Amino acid sequence: KRHWKKLAVAVPLVAFAGHFAHGRWLENELVRAECRRAVALGEQTTSSGSKPRKMILFVNPAANNQKTLGYLERSLLPFLHLTGIDLRIVKTEAEGEAKELVSAADDAEAILVAGGDGTVSEIITGMKRSGGKVAELPLSIIPLGYKHNSLARRIYGSKFNSDDPVRNIIEAAHSLIAGCKKEVPLMELKPRDFEKSYFSAAGLHIGAFRDGQDERNLEKKWYLGPLKKYYVALATASDVVNNPIKISLKWTVPCPGCIYCKADLIKSHDEAIKNRKWWQRTNVQKNSDSNFNKYLKRANKFCKEVRSMECFAHQLVASPSSDCIEISICSVSTWSSFVRELLSRYRNPRFSLQPCSNSSTAQKIKCKEFWLEVGAGDESVGSNPEWFSIDNENFEATPLHGRHQPNKLTVFS
Repeated sequence: KRHWKKLAVAVPLVAFAGHFAHGRWLENELVRAECRRAVALGEQTTSSGSKPRKMILFVNPAANNQKTLGYLERSLLPFLHLTGIDLRIVKTEAEGEAKELVSAADDAEAILVAGGDGTVSEIITGMKRSGGKVAELPLSIIPLGYKHNSLARRIYGSKFNSDDPVRNIIEAAHSLIAGCKKEVPLMELKPRDFEKSYFSAAGLHIGAFRDGQDERNLEKKWYLGPLKKYYVALATASDVVNNPIKISLKWTVPCPGCIYCKADLIKSHDEAIKNRKWWQRTNVQKNSDSNFNKYLKRANKFCKEVRSMECFAHQLVASPSSDCIEISICSVSTWSSFVRELLSRYRNPRFSLQPCSNSSTAQKIKCKEFWLEVGAGDESVGSNPEWFSIDNENFEATPLHGRHQPNKLTVFS
């Protein structure tokens, strides 16, 4: 009773220290058990001429509140070292640097990237821009973003746990060692004022829900603590519902391949045959792609047709699928539905790049190529968004051109 003030301070501190120590002990036990398995893998005999597997790891030290290196040193690096992998580590020091550094991975068997959506997006863009062998290398994602790990959540599925980064690292390492791979579709996006294209795996996001989930808007209300998300949702609801975005969209319909869209391929094939001797031409025709004859027999009259629309909406999401780009345009009619939707996205980040769940007026479009402009025309009608997101990374809202990428990204899953 005489020291109740000291006791009131000491009890929470001791409880926090005990919780932290228990969590660290569980992490160490997990890593210790996995390292024992790694030792068994590393002791397996190989042929005398075989060389260690070479891999390169790109690390963003600033990711996850600068905790990335600590997580890697405690879990991933010992595990890969014990399995006998020759690992080279490259640290990124500035935004956008990873796009240039990834070209140095031409002598590696696989690329590893540790960070959040921003770092992963830079590596994917750098791989596709580099071309050649680097563009075909498999990618292993070590999910260490503070909040945004959308592509890792999509790849690992139920194995991903946003509250346990060490277990996520171990699961990613298991997928890498086991060689479990899958292909992820991509789309190429080129804003009008940019010289080079960006490659997206998670998708493009424009509208009120993107703005409501923007960390910069939430950080301005830091003094509200856990109530800041509710404040932002309520404060912006009426303004958002009354001011939809004006969207101008043009697109071409998906085509499996015909004489129109494959004209360049057909022309190059014919030239290759003409350049060969007469006794070699038959062999060229027999060894040609099995889909080639399908292209010659198929004439899709809608292949080159450009369709267009203009509308007012609150959200646009474009995401790549296996054979096309899927665009969803939706609106919300009441401020209460907007608040419910935004709060559900706060609680479950995996819905952050999904279309509206409670919209009955959603329009869905499938295309192979599109041209998008938002806030066009009369600025007194509708709102003009200042930003859009590509794989949860912010870009200035300028007109852009997007197209489906036939060459998919190979990732460890």
